[in-house]
Amino acid sequence: MAGRGSQTFQKRQKEQHRKEKQMEKRAKRLERKLNPTAPGAGDDALEPLEVEPFEGTSSADPMNAVRVDRSR
Repeated sequence: MAGRGSQTFQKRQKEQHRKEKQMEKRAKRLERKLNPTAPGAGDDALEPLEVEPFEGTSSADPMNAVRVDRSR
């Protein structure tokens, strides 16, 4: 870059870097838009929790598995 000062060169590099990041973001957004079911984002990503029922409750009725102490 003959004839240009270092400050101009740094500004040019910074602008190029900003444009590259912009293009990468655009590409990611477009990819997510075209492929909304990316790996890890589907129903397979969440595994159901196995909850052990409290003593005296049946596992057939999950609403009975939660006890709330309201004596306070």
